Amino acid sequence: MRDVYRKRGRVVRREHGHLVRVDEAGAAVEEREKFSVAPLDASAPLADLDSAEVEAFARTIEGVVRPPLSLERLIVLQGEAEHDFDGIVWRETLRRVHVSIARPPIRAIVDLADFSLMEITRVIDALGRTPRHAAPKHLRLAPNVGAALLPALIGSQNLEQDRAPHDGKGKPIERRTVGKSRPPNWFRPSYRARPVRAWFHLRAVRRGNVDRELPEAVALLAPIENRAIQVLCADGALVTVDISHIAAIAPTETWYPYAAGAFGAEIML
Repeated sequence: MRDVYRKRGRVVRREHGHLVRVDEAGAAVEEREKFSVAPLDASAPLADLDSAEVEAFARTIEGVVRPPLSLERLIVLQGEAEHDFDGIVWRETLRRVHVSIARPPIRAIVDLADFSLMEITRVIDALGRTPRHAAPKHLRLAPNVGAALLPALIGSQNLEQDRAPHDGKGKPIERRTVGKSRPPNWFRPSYRARPVRAWFHLRAVRRGNVDRELPEAVALLAPIENRAIQVLCADGALVTVDISHIAAIAPTETWYPYAAGAFGAEIML
């Protein structure tokens, strides 16, 4: 069986103070064990992208991060792409924000799918407080932190896959229960790599009641490791907590770009 995937895309990105425009067009061919990629004729380019919002949002973030904090990395982008998998054609638009803010030796990371300042300013406020280590009995993860956690909870918590029109092979993504079984859909982060099976648009299933009086974690400080996370709380506390014992979950409607996508989730640990 021979599968052919074609992609044309355009991105405007602001990184390290520079505005970059990238056009790409390529084709990937899968045939049994063989996988190959090649440039694609892009004589019919996509519509131009307005860089004004990208520039304005990046400058806003740069303007609110002040000593003793430093902006280690900031990527703000907006893009549009056209996909074609064996005659199934679809388009998508996207926005992405990646921010790494440091108060050495602490580094907090925020990933977003829209130009929203709320999560970023909360992290800035928390880093501005005097850092201290704490060990609260219970903790509440903000929706953006909970979303980052969902891929690691597959098989241990009740999760659902939300529906969407197309996966990496143009097939519809159906709403279904997520489990340890092989995912039915294909994720394709780039035409340069083989697609892989993945669960899309993870959504937590509501369970119990989240106590909103608990200390709230607003950002990750490090990747998840051995079922433990390091987080920054809104009051400036630095906490390492085991994620094995989840007391309650409350899903939200904001989507975040983790793995093949995850919706926000307030999680009480």
